Amino acid sequence: MEFYGVNALFIKQYIEFKRNLGYAFKKISTFKMFDHFTIENEIPTIGLTRELAEKWSMKRPNESEINRSIFQFI
Repeated sequence: MEFYGVNALFIKQYIEFKRNLGYAFKKISTFKMFDHFTIENEIPTIGLTRELAEKWSMKRPNESEINRSIFQFI
């Protein structure tokens, strides 16, 4: 489980925290996508800003409206 973006340490800590609480937390693909997103967009600031959240939530070219409605509950 490797993360490289500005929030890498916090992502790793969050996953470890959830696992220590007893959650399997095996599906980390969304965290990997977010990590890659912060690298691709050269996000320099640790944390989540409104601007970052809005940019992350924008529809991607490979997403349909059905996918977006399903993934909001994952």
